[in-house]
Amino acid sequence: MPIRGRHHRLVEKAIIAHKMLHDLFCNSDDLVKKLYLIEKELEYHIKYEELELLNELQRIATSEQLESIAADYLGYKFIENETDVFWE
Repeated sequence: MPIRGRHHRLVEKAIIAHKMLHDLFCNSDDLVKKLYLIEKELEYHIKYEELELLNELQRIATSEQLESIAADYLGYKFIENETDVFWE
């Protein structure tokens, strides 16, 4: 079973949630309501990925597949966007 892409129902669910979160962040209408929705959705989504998706991935993935995924993120460096209006 492929562990990457849209071939697994749990991965598809995560992709849909990512799109919804992206849409919430990009829409500035009724900011208070959007912030509340972002908070609730992020809380739910983080729990989902940690408790369901990650457990399933660890259950079905081979060590080679997990190493391939890890290799994709080696050397990735997060850079905070301190110029974003959020920080003002």
